[in-house]
Amino acid sequence: MINTLTISTLPEAFNIQYPNLRTLSLGYEWSCYDLLSQPGKDGNTDVANLILINPKISSLKLFPRDGRINESILQSASELQDLERMTLFYARFTPGDDIDVFWRACRNLKKLRLQGTKFARDTQAPEYIREFGIRILKIEKATGMSEANQLELISRCPRLEELVWLESQPSSAGKDFVQRIAQGNPWPNLRRLTLNSCMSDDEVEKILSELKELTHLELQQASFGPHASTALLEHHLETLVELNLRSCYRATSSTFRDVLCSCPQLEVLTGPKILANDIAESEPWACLSLKVFQINVEFKESEHGDKDLQSSVFKQLSRLPKLTELYVGKEAINGTTRYPGLDFRLEYGMGQLENLKDLRYFSFRNTMQVLGEEDIEWMTAHWTKLELVSGLLHTNTEKTIELRNLLRKKDIGGV
Repeated sequence: MINTLTISTLPEAFNIQYPNLRTLSLGYEWSCYDLLSQPGKDGNTDVANLILINPKISSLKLFPRDGRINESILQSASELQDLERMTLFYARFTPGDDIDVFWRACRNLKKLRLQGTKFARDTQAPEYIREFGIRILKIEKATGMSEANQLELISRCPRLEELVWLESQPSSAGKDFVQRIAQGNPWPNLRRLTLNSCMSDDEVEKILSELKELTHLELQQASFGPHASTALLEHHLETLVELNLRSCYRATSSTFRDVLCSCPQLEVLTGPKILANDIAESEPWACLSLKVFQINVEFKESEHGDKDLQSSVFKQLSRLPKLTELYVGKEAINGTTRYPGLDFRLEYGMGQLENLKDLRYFSFRNTMQVLGEEDIEWMTAHWTKLELVSGLLHTNTEKTIELRNLLRKKDIGGV
């Protein structure tokens, strides 16, 4: 029996009942849907009727090609008694729309995602809905609704467990978010948080001190300094599963070192850089469940040829048997710059990584490598699940081509 239906092109009068239909996706995250109707017909009415005749729908995703979602569609959605999850991809509301029908559809939701939604100017949640039951709220690059009104919506969701709040440009919205927290945390169940806001170290510290037992934290453009680092480890050490500070360029190497040594539940770690010495001189890592390591391992020019230091870094990485993705390169300023990085040769200690049996994706982009055939053969022999190796394999172009061909023979891609 059909319980999930995804449609990218909706034919005219698509009026079919599916008794067990729970998930209806009209378009999806990377592809919008077309309404194919005869001239003079309203394809939106067909969508509204499709929803109406399948009353057990609990999850609804809408991504219309022209952005417009007719009120009749939202009216049908608001009448679904079991509707718990709704996603709007790049939908737009105009000043003449009855926006209340949208809010009524949201009243009983547990999950709402607004991706690129364009509201009429100064849109806000209506006063008659003082509280939403939303547990997961994702507002990603929504326009028309001011930051203050978005925060007001967030504040009316006291049961939040996950919040993704991404403005079109990094903003000061996080500062107002901090003020709400300082007045008494209105989200006691919040465990997953993603923000892009130009917050200070002290403001991040306030958030991390008031929110308890975060499992997922992603901050963009924030200053993640010593105060924030201390608060993270004091309050979230035992629960942290994913930490993404990729664009927090003030996050220090010592912060990532301390996280690796202190967070036993950690599975994903993403950041700008960690110093090779901080890895080599740290205590044995506690994050034995780590699956994704995405931080540039940085060496000074004078350290790059230090085989003992290189070997010590490999030794720490060898303690991560569940690793599936390893990215230790650096984003280059231009396409020709190469930096001294972790040297993936057997003579520098790479052989210690033989227990990374689940490794699938591996990148040392923009670092200087001079691998040999024996190094490639070792990788393919020990990392049997490897699917991609990204980065120049050798400083000599012809040698790089030869080594890349060896990988391709094993169906391992990469650039």
